Amino acid sequence: MGGFITVRNLIIAQARTLFHSSNMGVAYGLLETMTSLAMVLGPPLAGLLYSIQPEWIYSTSLIVIGAGLTANLVLSPIKSKDLKVFDEKEILETNFPEA
Repeated sequence: MGGFITVRNLIIAQARTLFHSSNMGVAYGLLETMTSLAMVLGPPLAGLLYSIQPEWIYSTSLIVIGAGLTANLVLSPIKSKDLKVFDEKEILETNFPEA
């Protein structure tokens, strides 16, 4: 549950940069729905896997974690070029602050 709370805050923070301010209500609703769906469907699916073959929980969780990390790398709107531009902007603002 601690990991869920941490990740939820990180997802909300990233969502602020992805959606226009006029769509934030819909975005937050969609995010809450998806995270709640995972919390509701997770335990029954784990119980089903356990009733079929107890060891499948571990291999399935590793596959799902790997798929999530891969999807994050592929679909994330933050790319290395964006980070480079941000770093350059930060350096300029640090060296030449506005009056």
